[in-house]
Amino acid sequence: MQPPSGVARLLTGSLLIITLLAPTLSRPGYTTPAGDTFNILTLVPYAANFNIVSAITHHGNERLFVAELIGQIRVVTSSGYILPTPFLDITDRVSSAAGEQGLLGLVFHPDPDRSHFYLLYTNLTGDATLSRFQVSASDPNLADPNSELIMLTVPQPTPLHNGGALAFGPDGYLYVGLGDGGRDGDPDLFSQDPNNLLGTILRLDVDSSLPYAIPPDNPFVGNPAGRDEVWA
Repeated sequence: MQPPSGVARLLTGSLLIITLLAPTLSRPGYTTPAGDTFNILTLVPYAANFNIVSAITHHGNERLFVAELIGQIRVVTSSGYILPTPFLDITDRVSSAAGEQGLLGLVFHPDPDRSHFYLLYTNLTGDATLSRFQVSASDPNLADPNSELIMLTVPQPTPLHNGGALAFGPDGYLYVGLGDGGRDGDPDLFSQDPNNLLGTILRLDVDSSLPYAIPPDNPFVGNPAGRDEVWA
């Protein structure tokens, strides 16, 4: 994976709404079977002027939370308005100057009554950091930067292939995607070693204990061939 090109940076600086239309499509030299239709996608600008978007999510309502690679999260309202104050600003903790580093993953706890959300970012020493933060008790459009609980730190050998999407599965567990930390083709074969967290998908229980617990049905639980956290 290469750093974002100029075109990619431009595209990730805006959010687009896709509107579905369903007229019959007609092209010269192409016959549409009777009764068949094609959907035409129309892109409509929704919000713009972000600094390299790395993740977009929601928290069970109409607001969008947009993570920027530099270490900020912005709130976009249902009308497409970007709130002027960032939801969270941890640019002082995030390294985004080289390669594929930065704030890489964002997800809220699936229980809407909980105010936790989780980030995966490259810290100032170049390592992948999985952290939990808390939404402000007084303002749902702000997070508390001092609430950070660092759950896991994984050394990264290079600024490339650092990761990493975050998602909760239907089983309620947190899934963490970590890059192999290397160059094209994983020359160090990190992703082929389940005892190395690089190049894996982790599956974590974030509800049973802190910083996390291991789901009992993870494939390497009790098996020295791999780390307990590794799902794939």
